[in-house]
Amino acid sequence: LCLQNKELPLQLNYQYIVNMKENRTKKKILRLSAVMVCVMALFAGCAKTEFEEELLYGTWYCADYEGGFYYTFNQDHSGSYRDTNGDGKTYTWTLSDQYLDITVKGSGVNVAAIETYVIESLSANKLVWYDQNDPSRTKYTYTK
Repeated sequence: LCLQNKELPLQLNYQYIVNMKENRTKKKILRLSAVMVCVMALFAGCAKTEFEEELLYGTWYCADYEGGFYYTFNQDHSGSYRDTNGDGKTYTWTLSDQYLDITVKGSGVNVAAIETYVIESLSANKLVWYDQNDPSRTKYTYTK
């Protein structure tokens, strides 16, 4: 009987250790699950925005500029922009995800300038973008 009493605390200690290990494992699994949920939410928030290129084709007018401004996007990725006086330039363009790159040839010297715009929304008759290099992120709205 005396020997059994000495073994009882050892059995309780063993069970206590097993329970502690199980609790630690459960906590680790819970923490890992929480981290995985956060990572998945982060990647879901970084999903690419893609716009249909065909919606961009045509001539767009923006009254946000003084006197108004026109951009024309052709199917062959050429285009032109001009103000209401007709002064403007020609360019080539590419659309990748929500980024619109417009490459304008310089006058005189054959130097190209690339302007990158971030498209916020694009539909059949409305286009909203801002200049990627503009720290104020001023949005411009165009209509067909």
